[in-house]
Amino acid sequence: MKQDSMLWKTCRESEIKIHTGTIMPLDEGEKIMEKMTLLFPGSFMDYRKVDEDMLEEYLSATETGLFQTILFNYDEWLAGGRLRIRVKEDISNPVVYRGWMLKPYEYKNLYLALKEQSVHLLTSPEEYERLHLFPNIIPASKKTQRK
Repeated sequence: MKQDSMLWKTCRESEIKIHTGTIMPLDEGEKIMEKMTLLFPGSFMDYRKVDEDMLEEYLSATETGLFQTILFNYDEWLAGGRLRIRVKEDISNPVVYRGWMLKPYEYKNLYLALKEQSVHLLTSPEEYERLHLFPNIIPASKKTQRK
């Protein structure tokens, strides 16, 4: 067994488990956690393919084996069209949005449209607005600053 207090290492869930700072092999059939799900914007031409500007991050996320991904018709949806998503697996865990910046009302609309399709974003519209707009960050950051 290798002792290591660094819990910030990138690892495949099938290779190791972290328990009180100890890194050791997983028991057969054991899992650390469910995969995290990332929501990426789809390409303008075909929402079933990732937006070209997000391709490198998308490939990095999928290659780790730690993430499942969802694509959606970002451009069409933002222009007022119906939200369409491409999901490969059942999504039961909260989803993290990894896309272009949205205005708070746009994010709220996305949050609600995804919720109607049983996809739940991890960040609530209120949290998004509170930390998306810079003037709102200052009061939140003062709580964590050292004196």
